[in-house]
Amino acid sequence: MWLRESALLAALLWVEVATAGELWLVELEGDDGLTLDMMGARVERGSAPVWRAGRLDGEPLRPGDRLALWVEQGVALRIEVQEHPAPIRDPWRRGQDRVASLDGNELTLAHLGRVTWDERVAWVNGSAADLAPGRELVLTRDGAGVLIEILIVNPEE
Repeated sequence: MWLRESALLAALLWVEVATAGELWLVELEGDDGLTLDMMGARVERGSAPVWRAGRLDGEPLRPGDRLALWVEQGVALRIEVQEHPAPIRDPWRRGQDRVASLDGNELTLAHLGRVTWDERVAWVNGSAADLAPGRELVLTRDGAGVLIEILIVNPEE
């Protein structure tokens, strides 16, 4: 009985955490135990649990790990290592991905799917002229899901 109640409580807690805060889909650049560094952003690691393949994981995070982070006020609430990222349907706020194709103001990204932008988007490290298949980007959306910033990773490549 106690085990079932614990599992139910853990499931409810996961749902609460997964629906709170912002979803970031990013690649880890560094983890010093206190902060997680990603391209153009840093969050406090806090006491966020790390999940891998649907299970709590005690292994250290490594640079290059693709993460799904639930972040609230600059602190990670949950960290999920994505071994084989699938297209994400959840409303993400910050995402890092590669351009698969480009059609006017619409990008198709390898994992995040289709994203459109308009003249209000802020460009960092380049412009729309720098977009091409294979180019890595970090995208930021507002709370309504509107793209507000496109950061071009390693524009010199």
